[in-house]
Amino acid sequence: MSLKQYFDKYVIIITDDGKAFTGLVDDYIYPEDNENNLESIVLKTQKGNLYEFTNDDIETIEIIKGEKQ
Repeated sequence: MSLKQYFDKYVIIITDDGKAFTGLVDDYIYPEDNENNLESIVLKTQKGNLYEFTNDDIETIEIIKGEKQ
């Protein structure tokens, strides 16, 4: 799955260990820019917390709202 398509969208992510995170995909990081050579996204929650996820971390991801307004 390409994570780039989720940039600037509101999503819900279920991680591989069953935790749910909801927020805006605030940043996309190219594989060559990551030490682990995996693409990743940064999710910003309504509380302002930032979480980084790679494909390996994500069980499911769903767009719940289009681009930020």
